[in-house]
Amino acid sequence: MVAPPTHIETDRVDEREWAEFLKSFTSLHQERSYWVPDAQVEGTIPKELEGTLLKNGPGQFEIGGQRVAHPFDGDGMVAAFAFKEGRCFFSNRFVRTKAYTEEQRAGRMLYRGAFSAGNPGGKGFFNPFKLDVKGIANTGVVRWGGRTLALYERDMPYELESPDLKTLGTTDADGALKDTDPYFGAHYRITTDADGKRTLIGFSSSEVGSQNRLTVWEFDEDFNRLTRTQEVFKGAFGFYHDFAMTEKYYVFLQNPIRLNLYKFVTQYMLGKAGVAECLEFDTSQKSLIHLIPRPGKGGTRGTYETTPFFAFHHCNAFESADGKTLILDTVAELKGVIFSAKVEGPDTVYGREENRGSLTRLSINLASGKVDQRVLIDRSVEFPSVASTVVAKPHRHIYMVGDRFNSPDTWGPVQVICKVSVSEGIESLSPKVSQDVYYPGRSCWVHEPVFVPRPNAKAEDDGWVLAMVNDSTTGQAFMAILEAQDLAAGPIAKIHLKHHYPQALHGSWSPDFIGPDPKQPYEPRLHDTRGVDPLVYA
Repeated sequence: MVAPPTHIETDRVDEREWAEFLKSFTSLHQERSYWVPDAQVEGTIPKELEGTLLKNGPGQFEIGGQRVAHPFDGDGMVAAFAFKEGRCFFSNRFVRTKAYTEEQRAGRMLYRGAFSAGNPGGKGFFNPFKLDVKGIANTGVVRWGGRTLALYERDMPYELESPDLKTLGTTDADGALKDTDPYFGAHYRITTDADGKRTLIGFSSSEVGSQNRLTVWEFDEDFNRLTRTQEVFKGAFGFYHDFAMTEKYYVFLQNPIRLNLYKFVTQYMLGKAGVAECLEFDTSQKSLIHLIPRPGKGGTRGTYETTPFFAFHHCNAFESADGKTLILDTVAELKGVIFSAKVEGPDTVYGREENRGSLTRLSINLASGKVDQRVLIDRSVEFPSVASTVVAKPHRHIYMVGDRFNSPDTWGPVQVICKVSVSEGIESLSPKVSQDVYYPGRSCWVHEPVFVPRPNAKAEDDGWVLAMVNDSTTGQAFMAILEAQDLAAGPIAKIHLKHHYPQALHGSWSPDFIGPDPKQPYEPRLHDTRGVDPLVYA
C-alpha cells in the first residue's frame, strides 16, 4: 500500500502520467475464461465471498485500423469475476451487438458513435438528419431474474448466456420490457426491504420533439413487472443519464443543456463534429430536480430549481425522518461540462474547472421549494455507489473513484478508491464526514468500486469493496479485494490478471455464482476476435 501524496508534493498531472493513463484505453482483442491459478492470487480470497462481480465498458477502440472518435464510443465488453470456495473464475467477452457483428465482418466502421463526425468510414456522403447512434452495449450490466443483461442507454438490453457470457441477443425479458419507448437505460437501482426482498428499478429516456419522455419500471426478483410510470418534460436535452430514488419518489435531475444550433449547422452538418459535441452547458438555465411519485407510496409530484450544475451520476437519495426534506447526494460538475471528442493533454483537461466532479449534497425543502447545495469533500470524484441495503434510505457510506490530490485547487485522473463516511448529521446539509482511501500507486488507475455485503452483515459497511486496477508499469490489471471498513489497510487479496483490462465504466454484484462447477475439470479458453467471424466463439 502506498500513502497518497499531498498536492504540495505533486501538484499536477504531467505529460508522462497522462500518457500512462491513456494506456488504460487500449483494446483487448482476446476473450478468455479460466480459473485464476493460486499463483496469481496475492493474499487470501475470503471463502464467505460467493457470487459474481460483473463489469462492462468499452473493450475495442479501433475498427478496421481506424480509431473511434472517443473512448466512450468503444464496443462493449463484459467481464465476470465469479467467486466460490475461496477461488475466482474469470471470463470476458465482447457483446455481439448488431453493429459490432456487422462492423467486424466488414472490417470497417459502418455506424456513427455519439462523437463520430460525418461518415463513420471517413469518406463519402452521410445523412446528417439521421441522429441515432451506434448501439454498443458498453455502459451497465445487471444480473436479474436469472438473466445477465448488458446495458446501453440508447438500445435494448443484450442478454448474455451463463456462465460463458455468449450473446443471446436483445431481450424484452419475456415481455417485461415490451414498451420501453424504445430504450432501457444503462442505470438502475436495486432496493432491499427489511425482509430481504429486492426490487429492480429501471428507466428509459427518449426525446419527443422538444420534450423528453421518462419511463420508470419496477420489477420483482423473478423479473415480473410490478409498476410502470411515465412523465413528459419540456426540454429534450436534459441528459437524464442516471436517477436516484427514495421511499416515495423517483428523483431525476434535468441538466441545463442546450443544442448549439450554430455549431450543429456549421460543423455537425458538414461532418466536422459529432452530435454530442453540439450539446452545451447553459448557465442561463437552472438545474431542475423532478420528483416523480412512486406508485402507491403517497408522494406529490414536484419540480425544484437550483443553481446550474451538471451531473452524470448520483450517489443516493432519501427523505428526512419528519418527511419535510429530501436529501440528494450527487457528483456535481459545478462549473459545467464540455462534450469534446478531442483527447487533450493534462494541462487542458485538469487546468479547467469544467468536468470536475465534486461530491455534493442537495437539501430540498419540500414545502418551501428551497434547494441548498454543499460540497462535502475537496477531492474530485466519480462513479459513486452505496450499499444496496440503503438505496433510497439514509446512508452513512459512499464509495467512489477519486484523484490522488484531495485539493480544491488541483485535480487529476482516477487513482484512488475513496470511501466517504458520515459520522454526525446524517440528514444535515453539512454533515461531519471523513475519508478512507486506498491508493495503489502513482502508475495505477482504478475502476469503479463495488461494495459487497458480508453474509449476515452487522453494519452498513460490513463487507468488502471490489475494484479493478490497471498498472501501467506492468501493463497488467488486478482485482483488489478490500475490507470496506479499512480501505487504507490495502487489499486483503489481489487477483492478478496476466493481461491488461480496458478502463471499464460500470459494474454490479450478483449473489449468483456465474461460473463452471469448481469440482469439475475446466479447460481454459483463449479466443482472439481479430480476423474471425464475430459469431464464432472459442
